[in-house]
Amino acid sequence: MLICIAAEQGRVSPHFGHCTDFVLYEIKEGEASHLRAEPNPGHSPGTLPPLLKEWGVTHVIAGGMGPRAVDIFTSFGIDVVTGAEGELEEIARLFVAGELETSGNICHHPHDHGDGSHH
Repeated sequence: MLICIAAEQGRVSPHFGHCTDFVLYEIKEGEASHLRAEPNPGHSPGTLPPLLKEWGVTHVIAGGMGPRAVDIFTSFGIDVVTGAEGELEEIARLFVAGELETSGNICHHPHDHGDGSHH
C-alpha cells in the first residue's frame, strides 16, 4: 500500500490541489515508512489522479478536495480521505493504525470551479 498525503510545511494541506508537496509513505507490516516527497507539479483538472496512479498510490489523504476530484481518484482505484489535519508523520501513523479521525472535507471555499473540480 502506498499513501500520498497532500502536504504544506510538514502538515496536511487543507487544499489538495494547492499543496506544495505530495509526501509518499509505504505501508508494510503495519508500519508507515516515509518514501519521498514530490513537489506538486501544478494542477489542472484531472491531471493528478493518473500521475499518482502511475506512482502506485493507493490512498490519498488531504484536508479538502472537491467532489469531482474525489470521483476521478475513485475511478482510478485510489481511495480518498479528506478532513485530515495535523503533522504528516502522525497522520501516517494514525492511518495505518486505523485510528485516523477526520472532520469531513475541511475545504472552506465553494467547489464551483467551472468544471466542478477543486484546484
